[in-house]
Amino acid sequence: MLSGVLITALMSVVLEQGEWDSIHRMTVDTWLAIGYLVVFGSLVGFTAYSWLVNNAPPQISATYAYVNPVVALILGWVFLKETLAPHAMAGSAIVIAGWS
Repeated sequence: MLSGVLITALMSVVLEQGEWDSIHRMTVDTWLAIGYLVVFGSLVGFTAYSWLVNNAPPQISATYAYVNPVVALILGWVFLKETLAPHAMAGSAIVIAGWS
């Protein structure tokens, strides 16, 4: 992940030379969102997945890619009071039904 950050930053410096001044316009909420994604989306998520791969059968550990969006929907609904659209609820039900 660290090499991905470095390569992406290098490409951004080369390909987006006129856009770097927008960093100064980023709000505290933006930086907090980036920090949240780094900590929970990458570090915690990858650590949990690594543990799951080593401690669960392959058919269970392979479902992470399907279950993660459902968990994100539920967390957004519970903590951020986001609205759950009917198609999102239907898709989540299909994912959960297929996981059992």
